[in-house]
Amino acid sequence: MLLSSTNRSLLGQADPLFVESAFKQIRGNWARGRWLLERNRYARYCVKKIKEDTAPRGKVVHRHLQEYIAASSIGHCMDAWGYLGKSIEAHLGGNPDISRHLGYYAELRAAMALLATQGIGVFDKIHSIVNKQHKCMYLKNAGGTHAFAWDALENWAETQAAGDLLFNVIKPGGLPLIDWLNHSSLAAGLHGILAKKWLLEWGLDLKRLKEDRDARNSSSYRPTAFSSSRAINVRDALKFVKRFWEICEPNESARFPVLDRYILRLSLDIAFLKSHNYSRKKAKRRFKDKVNEMLRVLNPGDLTAQQWVTFLNYADSSDLPLILKEARKTDPPATPRHHIQVLARATLLIRVATGASYACLRTLSGFDKSDLEFWWTRIGEDRCLWHEGNPPDRFVDLWTDIREALNAIEAWEEEHKENKTSYNKLWQEQRAAGLLGTCERIGLWGLGL
Repeated sequence: MLLSSTNRSLLGQADPLFVESAFKQIRGNWARGRWLLERNRYARYCVKKIKEDTAPRGKVVHRHLQEYIAASSIGHCMDAWGYLGKSIEAHLGGNPDISRHLGYYAELRAAMALLATQGIGVFDKIHSIVNKQHKCMYLKNAGGTHAFAWDALENWAETQAAGDLLFNVIKPGGLPLIDWLNHSSLAAGLHGILAKKWLLEWGLDLKRLKEDRDARNSSSYRPTAFSSSRAINVRDALKFVKRFWEICEPNESARFPVLDRYILRLSLDIAFLKSHNYSRKKAKRRFKDKVNEMLRVLNPGDLTAQQWVTFLNYADSSDLPLILKEARKTDPPATPRHHIQVLARATLLIRVATGASYACLRTLSGFDKSDLEFWWTRIGEDRCLWHEGNPPDRFVDLWTDIREALNAIEAWEEEHKENKTSYNKLWQEQRAAGLLGTCERIGLWGLGL
């Protein structure tokens, strides 16, 4: 369902600045071990309550709904990482259909988290925005959850706010992406173009399944025995998962240093092509001048100045990470690697949603991870990230388990390089494989906790 002009106008009134006041309101609940108090009307059965309150004799409790929408940004974000982890687990279990299904829902939750940070609540057929007067306004006849999530994301991607957010939450070398582009003299007129490109590309599956309900129903509700392709080779399956974790590796000072560097590199390529009408390859010297121009002014971390020069002036396009390669592909669902493409796009959209959610928490003066201990303790213990009562001092240290698991998997592959392997052998002989689906740990360090 296309958005009506009225609904587009209402979406344009959504105020992302509402989150600052809303998070100040809900912060008081954390000492009681809750995101929302019991008396919050929408804390339970929110959709049912919204339908009642928007009926002719109903009355919306604006403050309660604002608190719900604000808190849902963090909740949806972490749930997105959880869905993604289970999608990876299904992928490593030789079940591409379940992997695709869960990967799609990871992408959907990422979109819902991102929209919530912008004052847009995605519910069931009755959706809401928070305006500058801190009133909740409702969109009528805007479609169900799946359709509206895409329509709202597509609409928002056209706005200045989308570019501002995307180019500030992606931080190669610890610096906002917009600083890199501004200092390369490439940003003029491209700010919105690049933001729209990334957001719509990474949310592609929301669009495809919104426009083709039969495909979504076939994926989610019909017997896979009638249409499923065989699982890909276990070595190929492992290759994707290894590349996924490598690109999500954090460091002491940054949450997504590797992924953000590659997004920078792609952005510079696109910006150069748009600005000069020819590619980086055809104008290596001029492109290198732009790189040097940036690095003379900027002082990025993670790599040395020479390493940045080498990285940004890469010669071989095959050097593009597998995640970004797969995210660009648009194969139909019946193809054996389609679920991997969904996983890749979901990863990128969740990264943006995580940055937006991180920014919400950082509006709170003096925020510390101990403020949310009631929440992350449950996640860590229930999702097998640490033993009860024994959390790591820093959540970036949760990477150590993954590094050890990857080393074990690589040793196992080397041991079997001359022998035939299978998904059964992987799970029978490598318990480390189970760790590779625990993506909630990325959510914890990605939110800066």
